[in-house]
Amino acid sequence: MREKIESLIETLVPPEVGASSQLADSFLNSYRELLEDGDSYPPEITFPALFDFIVTAEYVKRMVADSGWMYCSGHDYSEGPSMYFPFLKTCPRCSVHSGSKPTAKSNKPGSDPIGDISGNATLLILSKILEYTSPTTQICKNLF
Repeated sequence: MREKIESLIETLVPPEVGASSQLADSFLNSYRELLEDGDSYPPEITFPALFDFIVTAEYVKRMVADSGWMYCSGHDYSEGPSMYFPFLKTCPRCSVHSGSKPTAKSNKPGSDPIGDISGNATLLILSKILEYTSPTTQICKNLF
């Protein structure tokens, strides 16, 4: 059993230190400052928001290209015309402003990249929580 555990440990890697890690640090530092100032943002809202923020940033980093953009004329909106790179099959502005769902090409990545991105985001958030709550504890993922 010990050999199996040691063999497994050799395949573990810590979360990547990169743009997503910096994003999480900035977010959590801002969150801490808000709490210190007396603002109330419950963790059950804050941490899912951080997860969505990291996942969206990773989508953008991996997926945004010169093609796949959609044009929204904005004739009903004070902001005027805009271009969007939607991950869902609709115009994000029209969905928010009017509740309509005009069809658009989705740029959402396939299920394998989504799983990788989501797993890495979860690992990153857990590692950041541990940095604050138990600095000597390390969390890693298996390469396989």
